[in-house]
Amino acid sequence: IVAWFRQNITKNEKENLIKYLLKEGDPEHNINWDLIRLIHASVANLSIILFQDILSLAEGYRMNNPGFTPDYEENWTWRFKWEQLKKSDKDKLKLLTNIYGRYRPKEQLEESTYIN
Repeated sequence: IVAWFRQNITKNEKENLIKYLLKEGDPEHNINWDLIRLIHASVANLSIILFQDILSLAEGYRMNNPGFTPDYEENWTWRFKWEQLKKSDKDKLKLLTNIYGRYRPKEQLEESTYIN
């Protein structure tokens, strides 16, 4: 999300997003968490959050660049390591997951909605 916000949206799109989020001050500050919150608040049955976004990583941390051949040198080079996950990020994700009713114990999930 951070790299996308910095590089891949137009000035007009960025201004509209800042207005939508009612952001004040540095618009980039916590932009990843602003959008993670919106994703969790959506009506979608499933929300997928990339570790790069939880960790507030920007450029250079993509796992895959769609549309490039498998031998593209930047594909599949970044790897998540558990020690990268700060307690504060874990706590934020847990809070948002609970606030928006996205936590489900494995035992409560229907087979059709559970991803192994």
